[in-house]
Amino acid sequence: MKKVKLMMMMTLIMCLLSCNNNKTNTTDVKSGTVDTVDVKNGVVDTVDVKSMWSFNIVSDEFGDPTGDTVKVKLFDGEFSNSATNKSELIVKVIDYNTSIVIQLYEYKSKLANISYEHSFGSMNVKNVNGSIVKYKVFFMKGTGLYFDEDSDFYKDFRSPINKEFKIFINTDSFDSNSGTSKYNFKIIK
Repeated sequence: MKKVKLMMMMTLIMCLLSCNNNKTNTTDVKSGTVDTVDVKNGVVDTVDVKSMWSFNIVSDEFGDPTGDTVKVKLFDGEFSNSATNKSELIVKVIDYNTSIVIQLYEYKSKLANISYEHSFGSMNVKNVNGSIVKYKVFFMKGTGLYFDEDSDFYKDFRSPINKEFKIFINTDSFDSNSGTSKYNFKIIK
């Protein structure tokens, strides 16, 4: 039964990718939408990305498509620091297949600067079963929270058992943090 589901899922993904050959996706973090542009016909469709994963084409440093795609999904959350309490947060999860990046946008627009430089820290995650796990996190300045395929969070994220993660991050856990901030959000696969 699992093999049948896996085959159906792979077929669906391949169909989505092949149907998207003439389309380019751009993500607008502020509004939480993705514009799907049909290059062949010049059609622009806007969809709410908070309800689904979008597939984006990866470009190299020259802007040319590499042939690779990444999955992107936006989530709502909240953050607090010395200047604000429970303000709006947009969480952008980027799945590169071999790594995952989580970007936090304070006030729905500004990429959070958790640390003054690249640094390690931790985040607490409450799984659906109620257990709380502490994961090691690598913060890449200007990029976000990075998890490679050897990290425990990446492995748990890939597990079909885990469908939802409630995440809490306190920047006090990071080396050379840029002040105390707390982030709360939920990722649903």
